[in-house]
Amino acid sequence: MKKILITGLAGSGKSTLAKLMSNEYETYDIETIEGIFHHVDRDTHEEVVERDPNSIHSANHTLWECDLEQLKELFVAQQDEVALYFGVGSNIKEIAQLFDQVIVLSATKEEIQARLSERHPGEYGQEPEVQKLILEGKEAWEDSLRNDGAAVISELSSQEEVVQQVVATINQSA
Repeated sequence: MKKILITGLAGSGKSTLAKLMSNEYETYDIETIEGIFHHVDRDTHEEVVERDPNSIHSANHTLWECDLEQLKELFVAQQDEVALYFGVGSNIKEIAQLFDQVIVLSATKEEIQARLSERHPGEYGQEPEVQKLILEGKEAWEDSLRNDGAAVISELSSQEEVVQQVVATINQSA
């Protein structure tokens, strides 16, 4: 069974793409499945229960970390030959190693900032200070994953074209 990770920064279009592809593929928005991701203190790695998603202090002092063992348990539930897993975490390098293929959704900083600004109050990335933090390492983050073998798909295209590019990328590696 093939496991494909589709990742990208907050605002890159992961959740939208997951919805668009859910009719054709087995999909998992792994950031929304309870127990797989949690916030941890950057220094102590202890779980942080209370956190303001738009506080620059919280953003600077916590990590969004994937519990790799919980993610592996989710893999057992996979039924189709190919399944798409959508998400991103501070430990993306370790997450990516668990997948057969990694696809990075890339959008311009301006597009990501616009999408984050449209989020509802209280949603992560809605505040300008947090947006700046999200975007400051964008190119290095994407380049690092590309250098590890990830395919990078630009979000400059329409949603339908992005779906087609993802499907083509999946089929190329089959």
